[in-house]
This record gives sequence, structure tokens and C-alpha cells, in this order.
Amino acid sequence: MSKLPTGWDVTSLESVVEILDSKRIPLNSKEREQRIAGKASHQLFPYYGATGQVGVIDGYLFDGDHILLGEDGVPFFDPLRHKAYRVRGRFWVNNHAHVLKAIDGISYYRFIEGYLNAFDYEGYISGSTRLKLTQAAMRSIPIRLAPYDEQTRIADKLDAVLARVDACRDRLDRVPATLKRFRQAVLAAATSGKLTEDWRADQVARMQPQAESGNVARDAAELRYHVTPTPDSAALHPGDRALDIGLPKTWRVCQIKNAGRIQLGRQRSPKFHTGASMRPYLRVQNVFEDRLDLSDVMKMDFPGQDIERYELHPGDILLNEGQSPEYLGRPAMYRGELPGACFTNTLIRFQAYSHVQPDFALLVFRHHMHSGRYRSEGTITTNIAHLGAGRFGNVEFPLPPLDEQSEIVRRVESLFSYADRLEARYKTARAQVEKLTPALLAKAFRGELVPQDPNDEPAAALLARIHAGRGDQTANKPKRGRKGITV
Repeated sequence: MSKLPTGWDVTSLESVVEILDSKRIPLNSKEREQRIAGKASHQLFPYYGATGQVGVIDGYLFDGDHILLGEDGVPFFDPLRHKAYRVRGRFWVNNHAHVLKAIDGISYYRFIEGYLNAFDYEGYISGSTRLKLTQAAMRSIPIRLAPYDEQTRIADKLDAVLARVDACRDRLDRVPATLKRFRQAVLAAATSGKLTEDWRADQVARMQPQAESGNVARDAAELRYHVTPTPDSAALHPGDRALDIGLPKTWRVCQIKNAGRIQLGRQRSPKFHTGASMRPYLRVQNVFEDRLDLSDVMKMDFPGQDIERYELHPGDILLNEGQSPEYLGRPAMYRGELPGACFTNTLIRFQAYSHVQPDFALLVFRHHMHSGRYRSEGTITTNIAHLGAGRFGNVEFPLPPLDEQSEIVRRVESLFSYADRLEARYKTARAQVEKLTPALLAKAFRGELVPQDPNDEPAAALLARIHAGRGDQTANKPKRGRKGITV
């Protein structure tokens, strides 16, 4: 423990607060529901537990400024989490939080709250599966007590600085959602042609002969570009059509089944758990958006032609066939990370035809997932949605020329790389902000947060006064004889 600042003293928590645990009355949820049924909001009061409000009740046990310190179920050993919190007004408390009240002129409740959140509870907590701060241990917590006026200055400064930390945290917490919207907007622009509008205009300009000039020449160059067929367009389904709903004139639309080969993986079966041709296989648990998680890969026997039929090849795109509706059709590309891997029927495999770049197809599938296109095609049983290879194959697939597909992939990768750098900076900043609160609390209770005033009444004088007051109360307390008669 560091040296005490001038005017500070050390005492036990029970010496500087009133402990009101005996007034707590726990109520289960059924009792609370019965009591609040039919009651208006103005007839109800907060009902608190170990870490905060857990409901309301139609009465109150306490009134005024108090500190609630968790008794059990609290992250006592996490320096980034609060263990104590202040409450004001009328309220009810269950038996999972100690109820403390500061003593006017001796201890300031906001100072005590901050101290209890900065305190190291090592050696004061019992239990292994559910941590518990017993009342005896709570009473013995050593408090570094500052002069009363300094307590108020420390509390005011902490409130002001921590409010700024909270505001910074709130602004940072909006970053992930902003990045998510940005990435979705990029995917939407990439698959609608908006991302490469300038690129197409530049292609038209480049097609103009150096010697030509005037509107006629420009119109001819633009016409030549726009009538250039999509590569391998003869392979498209007869029903494929050029889009006239805002997509570029050079794009076409087909169904996914005409953009690549679609296949479900092999059915899992106990009979394949052992065999001569054991291979790793991927399933739903391994496929996330744009990444494969290979930390939990299982093996199964793939005999004979099954290896050839179900073995994965670099460039294959895997999508979840069944998943929660929000993540149905979650796609990732297999790039050869696990040689010889196969896949099961919880996944759909897409293998792009020659007129489709696999990386561009991955962008299309990611856009479909975020836009809810797969949810509208799938079927939902309980909380799980199923897409199915057939329904997946019938979904529309926007198809630009191959050279534009390459440019789209390049631009998306550049924009996503920028977003990834921002996300990394966000995570670093978020981690630094999380460390600010415990650092500020530690500084405050070392006496380094606010200047000291030599005119403040020392904490030792405060303690002497309260000890004298409690001694007087003990001396004046009526004594009872053996039969309870006052003497």
C-alpha cells in the first residue's frame, strides 16, 4: 500500500458507514409480479440486486443517498467492472447487495462508492463458482479516508472526468455499427454498378480514337462499349436478361445456378466415423462471413468416389445451408487452408463458371446475406432457417463483364482494408478507454487527483469524533438485567 497523503488515515469500512443489511427483504419474481399487477408507474419503486436494478416493486425500504455493494455474483476481480453503485431516492434491495449509508460529515457516499470500485478484493472474497463478499469481510475492508472536504473534491473531479470517459466510450461504441453500415453500403454499391461508374466512363473515353473528335465519335465509342457482350454470355440461361432497373447497360443478370455449380455436401453418418480414408471436413461451425474457423475441425471417412465428389478446391465458396435467419447463407471462400478437406450437407458449395470471378461471387453472396435475400427464400423451423441448394440456385446474380468484376474486387478490397484499419484503431482506442477508469480511481485514492488544502480537517479528527460519538451511544444505552428489566 502506498504512503498515505497528508491528512489521510486508514480505518475499516464499518467505521465510516452505516451498514443496513438487516433491513433488506428479498422477493422472488413471482412475488414482485403479484405485487405490481395493476399498479401505475408512479406507484412503483426500483428493486435492486447485486449489480444494478433488476425490476420494480410497489414499496420501498430505503430513502435517500446510499451505496450498494454487491454481495455475490459480482466480478470482484475484474478491474474494469464496477462492484459498487450509488442509488438515490426511495428503493428496495434484495439480499444480493450490501446496503451502506455514509455518515454525514465523516464519509461522503460518492467517495466511498469510488473507493469500493477501485479496491482490490483479493483475500476478501470467498467461493469458487460464485464469488461472495460476506458481511464480515465487507466490514473489515480497509478504507483510505481523506479529509471530508477533500473527499467531496475528489468525488466531484471523478464525476466530471468519468463523465467525459463515458462520453468517449459512447462515441466509440457507435463505431462498429458505423463500420458495419459502411461495409454493407460498399457491397450494395459493388453489386449494383455504382462503385465502378467512373471506371466505366473511363473505359468509354479510352475507346475513343485519338484522331476522332465531336459528338458522333463519342457516341460511337460509347455504343461500342455498351454492346460488348458479357464474356461467355452464350453459357447463360435463355431466360437471363439485361437489367434495366438501374444497373449498367453492360451488365446482365442470371440465376446463381447459371453463374456456377451448386452442390450440397455429404450427409454425416455414424458409419463414417472410422475408416481407411479419414478426411477433415467443414461444417456450419467452421464457416463465418469471409473467413473459415479451423480451430474445431472434425474428421470422417470419405471412401472411393466421395473424395473426388466432396473434396474442396481453392476458390470454392461455402455457404451455411441452415442457420439463424440473420446469418443464413453466410459465405466464405476456401483458399486451400486445410488441404484435403471435404464438406457436409450443412453447407452449400458454389464453384464459379469461367464468366464469373470467385471473389466477385463472394461479394454478391455477402450482399445477399446482409440484404435479407436468403431469408426471403429460406424456410424457418423454430429459430433455424434453411436455404436449400435449389432455392439458393434460383436467386438472382448480377453479372458484369469479367474485367469490371476484377475492378470491383480490387476496389472493394481497398475500401474494406481501410475499414479494417479503422476497426483496429477503434479496438486499440476502446482498450485504452477501458483502462482510464481504473487508472483514474487509483490516482484519486492515492491523493493525486485533486490538490490538497492544509486547512482541511484531518481524517484522524473525523475518526476520533465518530468513535467518541459511538462510545457515548454505548455508554448511554440502557442496560438490561437477566430478566430483561432495565437497570
